[in-house]
Amino acid sequence: MIAWLWARTVRSDNAAAQGKEVPLVSSYFISTAAGRQVWMDPIVDKRKLTYRFDIHTSTPLDRAVTRAGTKLGGAQSLGVY
Repeated sequence: MIAWLWARTVRSDNAAAQGKEVPLVSSYFISTAAGRQVWMDPIVDKRKLTYRFDIHTSTPLDRAVTRAGTKLGGAQSLGVY
């Protein structure tokens, strides 16, 4: 499976982030089709101030968090900066 998910990024207003950009996504789900759920899990390295996403093909532990993304909760919902 190949998928692209474009995300807008904004500079974090948290001073500890040193102006790093964080993604704004409406949901971490790539596919919600029954039996074919695919979702992203943000992996944050607070020491290096970087992030990446792992892709999973299972049911997420917390659908509400996966569905929420980062747009409404700001970068804090990523646990980033």
